Amino acid sequence: PTSKILVPGLPLGMIGGSAIIVANFWIAPALYELAHTAARLAKGKGGNKNQKKEKLTKQQLKELKEEEKEKKRLQKEAEQKELEEKLKRGAVPTPTDLLEPFDRHLKESSFKWTDYEDLEWNPTQRHRQDLPHISMTHERHLELREVVDELMRLEIEKLQAALDRDRGKKTKVDKKKKKRPRGKRGKKDPTADRTTESLFKELVENGIIKKTQDVSIDSFFCQPSWNSYDLRRDPWWQNPPPNLWDVKQVVKEYCILPLGSATVHRSAPLVRSVLLAGYPDCGKRTLVDAVVAETGSVFFDLSPTNTTGKYPGKKGLNMLVHLVTKMSRILQPSVIFLDGGEKPFYKKVPKTEKDDNPKLLKKQLPKMVKAVTPDDQVLFLATAENPWMGQANSLVKTYNKIIPMLPPDQSISAAYWHSQLMKYHGVDRDFLYSPLAWCVQGYPLPTITQVLQEVLTAERVIALRNRPLDPQELLDVLLKIPPISEEQTKKLLEWYESTYPLAKTRAEKTKADAEFRERLAAIEAKKNEQKKKKK
Repeated sequence: PTSKILVPGLPLGMIGGSAIIVANFWIAPALYELAHTAARLAKGKGGNKNQKKEKLTKQQLKELKEEEKEKKRLQKEAEQKELEEKLKRGAVPTPTDLLEPFDRHLKESSFKWTDYEDLEWNPTQRHRQDLPHISMTHERHLELREVVDELMRLEIEKLQAALDRDRGKKTKVDKKKKKRPRGKRGKKDPTADRTTESLFKELVENGIIKKTQDVSIDSFFCQPSWNSYDLRRDPWWQNPPPNLWDVKQVVKEYCILPLGSATVHRSAPLVRSVLLAGYPDCGKRTLVDAVVAETGSVFFDLSPTNTTGKYPGKKGLNMLVHLVTKMSRILQPSVIFLDGGEKPFYKKVPKTEKDDNPKLLKKQLPKMVKAVTPDDQVLFLATAENPWMGQANSLVKTYNKIIPMLPPDQSISAAYWHSQLMKYHGVDRDFLYSPLAWCVQGYPLPTITQVLQEVLTAERVIALRNRPLDPQELLDVLLKIPPISEEQTKKLLEWYESTYPLAKTRAEKTKADAEFRERLAAIEAKKNEQKKKKK
């Protein structure tokens, strides 16, 4: 019987399918048979089986390894030299995948619109109707080609089987049953028989899913710290702490932007969890509500005070974790909130909080955070008033970003006094609010609102025309309210700088810069003494 004719078959769909044949990029049947025979000979199936591959000696292997090491060393030196040259001209940005789409779209726009925008071709500056037509035609063409290729593969199989029968060839049939590969057993879903609506209803009734206030991020009052800007530019000054303007900016970058855009969430460095650490009434909850409102996220509240007694026992806890994990993916974007982000990792539970069982999620919380993938638009957002009461290592491992929120500085206080006082038409437009801003450093902004509400009652507003507002009236009421202690602010900063890796690195750099400046000052002083002696 004659031998079976070898045909290359259709190309795979992933490399273009039959379009490769039409473009003359596919091998002809005659050449395919020659190539197949050559491959068999190269493998030793049809050639000299006694032919052995030459083995390299130890010396030759050693020389090859040394050559590879030398190539790597030279390549590394060239890269380092190139980096140093770039650093001399300025900062070198780190590689990112986010620029590739922008570059692609810019090139596409330039290719499609550069000539078309010419007034001779398009005097009315109308849109191009041919672009969507070309794009949609190409997409439909590819879809049809996939269907046609599949039919052609079936036809080739039938023709090959018929040819084998005509030539008297028996088709080999594997009588053994193919064993199905055993995959890893996935975790059983205890709520697989329940609908999404029923799970959502259960979480709402138990107070896990809540409705938050409709707050805009722009309603979070803050001002840039021009003093900090100048201090950061001064090499002889230590790095000042972040103010509320800086906090608002990083919340936009770490929370709002990734949750609001699936593309950014997949492409940007993954931020699974954020901890806002600060004193009471500093605006932590306002920022949380703003993140939820700006991104349209579903709000899950896993605060210890909120989960107490709702899912008792180990089974209840596992069910709570399962429901929140499952529903947060289904209803994404989602924000999983903890009021008291340090409480699951308490070093010692306070007596007043033992009934709330704050360490309930100590083991589950890190696992839940780690399970978030770039495709999951889920963010763990926590607040903390006393973060130093929690275990530092556990906090750093659980929360990717830790943001300290310090009392408002003078610039923010002055701007807030001005914005609130100017709402009252009877208040003098030249009212001296700057001294008040200096006096209220250390007071949160809600305290200023409280003072204004107590002083500017309806009767006092009516009397403003005859008896103008005196700053002393506001100051008398303000001094009755205790401010945020400097010790608490200092404690928060010290904890942040000693715990958060980025802050620790910055503190070490600041310390090294200070020591370097001291050495320079000592050298300058020594030179000046020598000059005086010569005179």
